[in-house]
Amino acid sequence: MVPYIPFPINITLSSPLFQLEPISQNGNFGWTPSCASPACVSTATWSTSTPNSTLIGTFWGHDIVLEGRVQGNVDIRVTVDGREVGWNPDNDVLLSVHGLNDLVQHRVSLTIFDASADGRLTVDQARVNGTTHTDTDNSPTHRWTVSANNAAISYTGFSQQMNMADLASPTTYFPLLAGDKASMTFNGSALLIYGPCGPSNGLMRVTIDEGRTVVNTSKPIQANDCLLFQSKGISGSYRLHDLVVENIDGEQLGIDRIEFIRTVYMSRRENGMANTLAGTAIETFVKLVAVIILLTVVHVMDPNKLRKRRE
Repeated sequence: MVPYIPFPINITLSSPLFQLEPISQNGNFGWTPSCASPACVSTATWSTSTPNSTLIGTFWGHDIVLEGRVQGNVDIRVTVDGREVGWNPDNDVLLSVHGLNDLVQHRVSLTIFDASADGRLTVDQARVNGTTHTDTDNSPTHRWTVSANNAAISYTGFSQQMNMADLASPTTYFPLLAGDKASMTFNGSALLIYGPCGPSNGLMRVTIDEGRTVVNTSKPIQANDCLLFQSKGISGSYRLHDLVVENIDGEQLGIDRIEFIRTVYMSRRENGMANTLAGTAIETFVKLVAVIILLTVVHVMDPNKLRKRRE
């Protein structure tokens, strides 16, 4: 397996990365959140006892763990990338899958086939070890967050809205029309985009350098703080990358903050390029010093000046 540095992400089921069907205000007829307010739904747990209830999630990473609980008897089938995996809940861990390929996006699917009268499945969150690129298991990492009102982000057509005190960012930026964009440059190995999601949300296009991804940020129940986008591993942490977030269809889209992670260790190829550049710079500096010394010697040994000094 290619070495990697864990990039832990906690994803609640309010995120558009996870789709639940059906959703109901009554747990006997589908998935039901533990609370209903937009501020609370962001971190709510979801429960169901309804046959044919499904959970489907997509993610980039090496590992995924679903946390939650099972009450009574519930017949459940779980697949990862179309392959059925063992279902053996242990305390608060429903599912644990490790060692996945970090070069492809993965899909986890959970389906309830049957449940006893007292049966119920509750899912708290997913824990994912996201994707970063490295050649060693000991690379140091930096992780930081850029709020939506940071001057590093350039907006075209967005409007600003102040947030409640309990949100991670003081402001959220909303586009006014289709085609409105937010852009910035960064030197990271992976990124996450957060913002509100709900029934009025629409399509978001995320462009990182030349790669484009379209995300449907709509969810049946409004939540103030959702993980809208998870990137795959980004090569070249030693150089700057371009990020553009665009509203495609004119529906609601909010950007609250962008989180970055950067593995400091370069790959062998990147390190070779960096060493080449550094070597060239050092060689140029040494040559410059040599020229200065030579000119100094010539100036000191000028015979005309020596003759004048003797006189």
